[in-house]
Amino acid sequence: YIVGVYSKKDNSLTVTPAPVIRMTRTVKALSNENISTKTASNAFGAARAALGLAFGTSKAQQDLRNEERNKVEGEELESMMDIMHNEISKATKNTPTQASLRKEMAKDLPIPPHDINAESPEKVYDMEAIVSEEELNATPIKDLLKENTLEAIQTLLPYNTSDFVNNRLLSILKSSGKKDRKKLRTLVYISYLMAYLCRVRSDDLNKRSKLEVILKGAPSLLIDKMTERYTISNVRTPLMADKILCYMFVLCLAVADYTLLIPGISKDLSIKPSKTTTLLRNLGCKIEPCNAEDLKNADTKLSASAKKAVLVVPLTFPEIRKFARK
Repeated sequence: YIVGVYSKKDNSLTVTPAPVIRMTRTVKALSNENISTKTASNAFGAARAALGLAFGTSKAQQDLRNEERNKVEGEELESMMDIMHNEISKATKNTPTQASLRKEMAKDLPIPPHDINAESPEKVYDMEAIVSEEELNATPIKDLLKENTLEAIQTLLPYNTSDFVNNRLLSILKSSGKKDRKKLRTLVYISYLMAYLCRVRSDDLNKRSKLEVILKGAPSLLIDKMTERYTISNVRTPLMADKILCYMFVLCLAVADYTLLIPGISKDLSIKPSKTTTLLRNLGCKIEPCNAEDLKNADTKLSASAKKAVLVVPLTFPEIRKFARK
């Protein structure tokens, strides 16, 4: 705050710093009335308290003592306002913002490394962190390339009940011309992840021979990397199980033009659509109703109310909920 003094004589303005001065107004015509009313009120209250303490019951006397002890005078409260404001300012100075809270929470979410400023869905997630080029190249597809029937394909997959994987593999293998080998390998790797999550029990995670049988003789590199990414000392925690799903969903989005039908993939993995929806939201997907074309091209028959997840940019994550007081 500053105070300006204007001089008519010199036609000049002198500005000088000044401390904050808190001012209140007083209406003279009402001041005496307020004082007398307050005095009368205080006198009545004092007389009432005296009678209560002299002739009241034990409970009434205790209530009066508590009331007197807890009484706060307005003048005392007003004098404490500056101190209260300062304390509140100190207490809230380091309160995290919504953005910083989201940033901290993102560190704990089981989602792959991502670029919040990506300009296209293809650039959002670091695919190398999900499955490296070396792992993809080690994923076997030689025998698959010889087949063109669903039954034959299913005999070669570690997880053969996924319509999402089976239908896309069949479509590629039946197509004419050069096959998209990278997409084939990605779909087979998704099948490995599905088997690793749904068919490998927690007790079998440290049994190498059992893993190899369940994963249909998967290359050692794939098993080693899955163990490294999705377990803690060969233990799969609930967070690690969600991590498998999140990483898998990113791969599914990548081979499905970044649109995933929620009921279909939920059915493939035998999980609730609500859980699938939550994880896809955490990946930055927008949840929308399926249109007629989505329902027509779906891997399985879906209801008209089915929802889909679409990865869009700019990437946004769910807002941090503010819970109302009960």
